Amino acid sequence: MTGQKVGDGSGLGAALTGKWEPAAVVSLKGRVEYTNDSFGQSPAAQMPINAILARPASGTTCLTPAGTAVAAVMGTCPVNFANPAASSARVYSPTSPFGIFPSSNHVYANRGTIPDAGDLVVRLDRDPNTRRDYKGSERTIARASLVVDLNVGRGTLTSLTGYTDASFDFDEDGDFDSGIINGGPDLSTRSARFDYSNDTKQLSQELRYRTEFVGPFNFMVGGLYWHEKVEQIARSINIFCLGPVPPFTFGNPAPIPASCGNFTANDVLGQMTAIPRLNARQIEHESVFAQLEWRFADRWRVSAETRYSDETETVRGVDCGAPTLPANTLFPGSPALPCNDPSLAGFQVFGPSINLLYPYFSTRPFFGAPPPSPPAVGVTQAPGVPVKLRSKHASLAPRLTIEVTPTNSSLVYLSWAEGVKPGGISTVTAGAWQDADYDGSYDETTFKDETVTEYELGAKSEFLNGRLCLNPAVFFIDYKDKQVGAQLVTPSGIQTGRLLNAGKAQVKGFELDAEFAPNDNWFFKLNYAYLDGEFTDFPFTSTSPSDAARFGDCPRGPDARLCYINLKGNKLERAPEHSIVAQARYTVPVGAGDMRFFIEGDVQSQSEREVDIWNTVQLASFTRGNLRFGLTTPRWDALVFIDNVADDDTVLTANPVPGDVAQALADPTNFSPADQVGVTLPDPRIIGIRFSYKFVQ
Repeated sequence: MTGQKVGDGSGLGAALTGKWEPAAVVSLKGRVEYTNDSFGQSPAAQMPINAILARPASGTTCLTPAGTAVAAVMGTCPVNFANPAASSARVYSPTSPFGIFPSSNHVYANRGTIPDAGDLVVRLDRDPNTRRDYKGSERTIARASLVVDLNVGRGTLTSLTGYTDASFDFDEDGDFDSGIINGGPDLSTRSARFDYSNDTKQLSQELRYRTEFVGPFNFMVGGLYWHEKVEQIARSINIFCLGPVPPFTFGNPAPIPASCGNFTANDVLGQMTAIPRLNARQIEHESVFAQLEWRFADRWRVSAETRYSDETETVRGVDCGAPTLPANTLFPGSPALPCNDPSLAGFQVFGPSINLLYPYFSTRPFFGAPPPSPPAVGVTQAPGVPVKLRSKHASLAPRLTIEVTPTNSSLVYLSWAEGVKPGGISTVTAGAWQDADYDGSYDETTFKDETVTEYELGAKSEFLNGRLCLNPAVFFIDYKDKQVGAQLVTPSGIQTGRLLNAGKAQVKGFELDAEFAPNDNWFFKLNYAYLDGEFTDFPFTSTSPSDAARFGDCPRGPDARLCYINLKGNKLERAPEHSIVAQARYTVPVGAGDMRFFIEGDVQSQSEREVDIWNTVQLASFTRGNLRFGLTTPRWDALVFIDNVADDDTVLTANPVPGDVAQALADPTNFSPADQVGVTLPDPRIIGIRFSYKFVQ
């Protein structure tokens, strides 16, 4: 909006590596490094709305779990306070939650291939406090490592120690759309600020002993301890301005003014003082591992290995702590409700980053309850209550490999392995990962372990006296409970991210890695991968209106309040069917010394990829090339690099987003979050120089 740069950055760094061998049987290698980087605002944009999805009529009625229809009260399905599990609900409403806007039974969406960066527009709000661009982000990382090798008997004892201390501060526009076009007025009814500070500390210690026996058997045993502590102080704010409500709405004879008065959403954002909120994760990892190798014949070897891991995850965050609605407020005998917005009785908020509604109410009472404050005093942010959750996960990851060397220059192998990605408690739900339905259980954001079984058959071979290497492989990967991103709908209708376990998925693939050096001057390298991946069974239930619109229906099941969806047959997200990386390098001596001139280039190409599990939006195929040339010696290197030589502007990364300002501009009465995609624009052509020097060879 201001014409200033986005996606820019600057930084500095230093590293020092040292090696010491005080005796023939011991060696130490240490490294310390420090980096400090500053980045401008991310070059984020929204894919323009190109589809309007109708909500299927099958979900517009309030239903009990048994499927009995009940009448909505003020646009909300009645709650059975004596037995909440028997309450009525509907996946989505044919109108907004207020029940007065008939145009709201649709979902704005993106479909098809994401346009190139040149067809997208970056629109970012100014910081409402400074009236300048948001400052962006700053990252500081300090790392230290120490490797100690000690010859013990007929083997080597190795100690690997690592420590990291990193901080990351981030302050940017959070809605990626200023609502201002061609310098006109700010028409946006929504504004958001992403403001948080992260601090990460990580310590790891591994000990392992590996034998070097002459006979057919060798083994390796070891253990790993890993501790990570991440703390985030979030000050993010979301503003959504509601328009005026006509007289006699909700039984009130007076009209309700616009919630933000004459201010824009970004103006209101500047009036708010954020409540700092702590979100933290701490992981204690302990594992032991072992490997046994057996050469049972002249050219045959089998190796078996396994790792047992035990992890404890402790997560801290902020649950909903908005004022509780007093008993008897909605009707005689109604109980107190948690997380209620005091300015609109019966409307519950989700997460402390959400602002409370209608701060500019008149002094007339609504629903028999007086407003919480005088008119036009500004917006307040929902307070929070600290929460601490813990989960434990133990897993076993075995691997078995059989190798045969038919000739001295070839090897064929067959391997089988099982792996586990630990489950836990999601921390990716925008600071609102806790009890979404206010039932005292935190099952909404817990997810199970992801397990994978892999089979691989491959070969490594050399030809032409080692100048040509070919390494082909075929593989099959079987996933169970694959962890994928999805949506969660809160009682107040807000959608937020969550991690979901897909049922089953499979990947069949082929990979070829080849290297060719026809002479001392030329070197070529090629890597090609083919992937055929799909979900073979992906059943889940959802209360998301966008999910129902994406799927085109709301199939019912045992609980009539839910949509029973299965994405079986969909492709895996971000998995290109074809991927190629090619490299070529030419070198020639300069003068009579050890200096050489070189020129090298690489090309990367990928076919179309699905952005997410729904397979409705795709990243376009792309081909990008880079070039480097300069001088090299054993002591130093100096080069000129050109990244993205052809200045290709194909978008490389994108993520689904539940809603944005564009939807509010198109239809402010639509309370169903959009089914849209946010993208990060790619780097243009970059030209630079690089120099490196080795103090010790």
